[in-house]
Amino acid sequence: MTTLTAGRSATRSSHSLLGTLLHWAAVAKTRKDLANLDAAALRDLGLTRQDVKTEASRDFWDAPTSWKRG
Repeated sequence: MTTLTAGRSATRSSHSLLGTLLHWAAVAKTRKDLANLDAAALRDLGLTRQDVKTEASRDFWDAPTSWKRG
C-alpha cells in the first residue's frame, strides 16, 4: 500500500529504505528552512540564532525520535 506524506509517496513501512531516505531529506530541508528564518520569525518561535546554528549543524540523520513518522 502506498500513502502520501508531505506530497511524496512512501511505502507503508516507515522502516523501508525509501522511507528512511525521504525522512532524511525532510530533516535536511527543515533545518535549511530554519536557518533561513529572519529574526522576527525566530522570536515568534522562541529560538535564538545560536539555537538555530546548533540545530542546523547537526547531521541529517541525527534527528529526535519524535520527528520520525509513525
